[in-house]
Amino acid sequence: MLTPALARFHSTRSGAVATGVFRIVRAHGFIRNICSWIMHLPPAGKRVFVRLEVIERKYGEQWVRDFSGHRLVTKQWIRNGLLIESSGPFRFGFRLSVEDKTLKFRMARCWMLGIPLPLPLAPRVTADITGREASWRTVVEVGAPFVGPLVRYEGEMVPEC
Repeated sequence: MLTPALARFHSTRSGAVATGVFRIVRAHGFIRNICSWIMHLPPAGKRVFVRLEVIERKYGEQWVRDFSGHRLVTKQWIRNGLLIESSGPFRFGFRLSVEDKTLKFRMARCWMLGIPLPLPLAPRVTADITGREASWRTVVEVGAPFVGPLVRYEGEMVPEC
């Protein structure tokens, strides 16, 4: 069961907004930088202001994340029991579960340019969203096969609803 802040945020029909401050750690290296650029991942920072807006669309939702001027825009919808998130050339299929007030996103599928990728050859994305009474803590980790970790961002989000 989701905590009150997460339940309110996800029940808002359109225009849900949340803000927070994140710590973003990016791995170093030429290949990792190229992978991060392709995936539109945010740059590193210790106290990065984040604004999230969720906009209802015909296909599902558009998620606009602004990391102090670096925008990461994704599309999300439900298909075959998975939450599908489209970002750049990738589509990720996540299984969602709630464990002890934490909403867990675990990859089950990945496509690049519409072509299914075997999971061992796909970028890896995990997210844990831990709800609190009036906010939630977000931890997202992204990595690439043969390259390793790319980015980890974490912080507290407060909804404006």
